[in-house]
Amino acid sequence: MKDMGSYPQYSTKKTNKDYEIFIEKNLDALIERYSRAEQKYRSLYDNSPDLLRTINLDGIIIDCNQTYVGTLGYTREEVIGISIFEHVAENSLDALRESFKIWKTNGSVKDREIWLKRKNGTTFPTLLSATNLYDTDGNMIGSNTTIKDISEIHSTQKRLVEHEKMLQEQYDQIRTSNEILLETELRYRSLYEQSPDLLRTIDTDGRILDCNKTYAEKLCYSKEEILGKSIFFHTATRSINEMQDALKEWKETGIIKNKEIWLKRKNGTTFPTLLSATNLYDKNDNLIERIASLRDMTEIYTAKEEIEQQKVKRISDMGTLSARIAHDLKNPLSVIKNSIELMKARTFNHDDKTKGDLERMERATVRISHQIEEVLEYVWPKPLELLDSSLLGVLNTVLSKINVQQVAIDLPKTDTSLICDASKLEIVFSNLIMNAIQAMNGIGNIHIRIKNEEKTVTIEIEDTGPGIPQGLLPKIFEPLFTTRQIGTGLGLVSCKSIIEKHGGALTVQTQINKGTTFIIEMPKICDR
Repeated sequence: MKDMGSYPQYSTKKTNKDYEIFIEKNLDALIERYSRAEQKYRSLYDNSPDLLRTINLDGIIIDCNQTYVGTLGYTREEVIGISIFEHVAENSLDALRESFKIWKTNGSVKDREIWLKRKNGTTFPTLLSATNLYDTDGNMIGSNTTIKDISEIHSTQKRLVEHEKMLQEQYDQIRTSNEILLETELRYRSLYEQSPDLLRTIDTDGRILDCNKTYAEKLCYSKEEILGKSIFFHTATRSINEMQDALKEWKETGIIKNKEIWLKRKNGTTFPTLLSATNLYDKNDNLIERIASLRDMTEIYTAKEEIEQQKVKRISDMGTLSARIAHDLKNPLSVIKNSIELMKARTFNHDDKTKGDLERMERATVRISHQIEEVLEYVWPKPLELLDSSLLGVLNTVLSKINVQQVAIDLPKTDTSLICDASKLEIVFSNLIMNAIQAMNGIGNIHIRIKNEEKTVTIEIEDTGPGIPQGLLPKIFEPLFTTRQIGTGLGLVSCKSIIEKHGGALTVQTQINKGTTFIIEMPKICDR
């Protein structure tokens, strides 16, 4: 037998060290890929505007996102391990039990209306959708549940059925880096692709790196036509500035939340969306991408337009009816006014009580006449009759018809002429002066100033009343808004309309407990 040492010695081509290096390099790559995929998945899960929760087969919550705990008013620690039935309003318990049964039987639940209960006991409506979670062997282990808060839609349109989202998530014990990577990427792609919202991933320059099926279908493009395009390519012209601001905001703050952006389809039509976005970082915390969610708001806008149209129609009908009534009242009111004048003229020696009665009747008819004129001016405004008029003359005419009570009115010392419709300006001055008198409860001072400038005339009417509360200030020029029991809510609206028809502007300045100043700016030459 030959000695073993006499045989030639053969060495392997790769040493154990080479294999170790090879494995180490590939393992790092797998871990990095997993880390990015996991980050994307968690970012979508945690930053979703919807309430997300993951449950096991017994209906126990094993995970949830920040929106879920924030909306319900709990901490995450208080939610994990709790039954889903703990967060349901009493009137939805049967519906949730039925949904839970359907899920366990059919494997999914879609757009079920369920009312949830916050920690403070208040309730709100939601749409609940759920899909199964499976382990690597295909066994069902739980469910991903998407809960949409539909409070706003429910209040405006009896809860329009929102888009559904399909979330898939599971937590398996990880054995190898490769298994974790594949499972996480599968969850991320499922969430991304199946979302009913328009999702897109962009780089730091605003170029689209990825998008989901909904994004492509809503814009009527293929995915290949979308990738590589700038986000401004799909932005409607009306929202270009808003999109530029959003991109700047994202770069500065790292987040965008509920910004209205109109998108443009391939055929040129546009539709409204609500944009929210969050950042994606690499393992060294360097900003690499952004995931944006654009929720189609077409149905909500349509509902709002329908409500506004109904509101406009109701106001129009009310205006027409009010105008008819006001017009029909003018004749009997004239009879009453003439009768009062005749009663005063027939006898000069009225007793004090009769005189007081006649004066009250006269003031009442003036007030009714003023309100009728307000209604008619608002509903059936007449065209302007422009003439060269004296502003002091107009003011004096107005004051001759008003009971100023115990109010001292300071008129300007010098007069100014203006091309205007004097009868219309009488309506404006009358409203503003009477409002001031009523605001001061008939006691105080009114300062009227006229500023004659090169091209404009400014009239200021300042009172020493209590001022207008900031909460009411934005409403004072709205139709039918009034704080007085006898007001029509049309006086200031008509004033603003008359001044604007003259090419001018009516504004207000006010201070609580110091008074209010209405400022009228009128051009010297009216081109209307």
